Amino acid sequence: MMINPRFPLLVACLLAVGFGGQAAEKPGWMIEKETYEANLKTLRPRGTQVEVGVAAHGVTTPAQAALLHRAGIRRVRRTIYWNLLEKPDGTWNEDYLRDWDKAEAASREQGLELLAVVHEAPQGLDWAHRSEAYQRFASAVGRLAARYPGIRNWELWNEMDLSFTDLFGAKRKDMTLRERGKCYAEMLRLAAPAIRRANPQAQIVMGGMASQDGEFLEGIYDGGGQGYFDVANVHTYGEPILWRFVNTAVLLRAILERHGDGRKPLWNTEFGNSGGQTVVAWGIPKGRDLGEYLDEKQRELVTECVTANRKYSLYDVAMIYVLQGEAEGTDREVAARGGKLPAGRTGSDYGYSLLRSDGVTPRPTMEWLMANPDRASR
Repeated sequence: MMINPRFPLLVACLLAVGFGGQAAEKPGWMIEKETYEANLKTLRPRGTQVEVGVAAHGVTTPAQAALLHRAGIRRVRRTIYWNLLEKPDGTWNEDYLRDWDKAEAASREQGLELLAVVHEAPQGLDWAHRSEAYQRFASAVGRLAARYPGIRNWELWNEMDLSFTDLFGAKRKDMTLRERGKCYAEMLRLAAPAIRRANPQAQIVMGGMASQDGEFLEGIYDGGGQGYFDVANVHTYGEPILWRFVNTAVLLRAILERHGDGRKPLWNTEFGNSGGQTVVAWGIPKGRDLGEYLDEKQRELVTECVTANRKYSLYDVAMIYVLQGEAEGTDREVAARGGKLPAGRTGSDYGYSLLRSDGVTPRPTMEWLMANPDRASR
């Protein structure tokens, strides 16, 4: 018998009420759920065409590109690591550039549109040297935009509000998210003009926020960043993904509207589900194949977000993480709970990836996408 997926929620509810029957402070999942249910009552189709995209760690192979075309997906997000591109002395790594030349050319030949996300600072550029870092970053992305005129969308940093870099105060406990947003705006005011000078057709995509309370975005406005990004951007994870996927879109669109940016696009450049997430949230099922269960859960959780987005136009572009990836904790989390993956499979077959570890075989989520292709991209 499979563990009831509502069981963890029931336990949390009982703990919240307490053995004495006194209501305690509501757990976060309950607030998220209630907010989702309230938002769902007010949502109406916006009539705006939306797109599905994917994140990809490596160069997309012809076989992978063929699968994406069958799913009607043309947008692919790839990372340019600034710390690999630019050495501490400011010179550029020509080998890394040549690799990216090939990747960009391959994407064009495959009919895919790249979203380039640039992040990770070179050694020596930290919080204490942030002003220098902002200037050097602006110079770097300007040069990149000139080198790759075919890349129209440039995403500046990744989850910079909470992690990956300290250049905006993410590692400073004395800084609020709003204050961090002001620092990010300072960088935007340098980097956006540099990109636009190099390519007037380019769009500045804000780095995907990991926080979902809107404070970082408010800080960007506080810091004068309003005219320096063309697309607002966030990442949403959780179990189930749909609650946060919907709630965050509603909240951020309200903030954009309040600042006169209601017509500005809102993207979600990372959402997805891994087997590790699933077993942490719901446990190991009994009496059924674990691999089938993890595949089924990913398909259910990811595709309900895609379906909701197509209906309500929550995000103009929503990008699934990830086309092909590593285990990202799935092996560890399954083993910690006494589970066993099917023979011949590893956690890489059940992580966030839409493809098996061979990089070719579609998982059920990808099969669903191919059976329900994205009309906006065709």
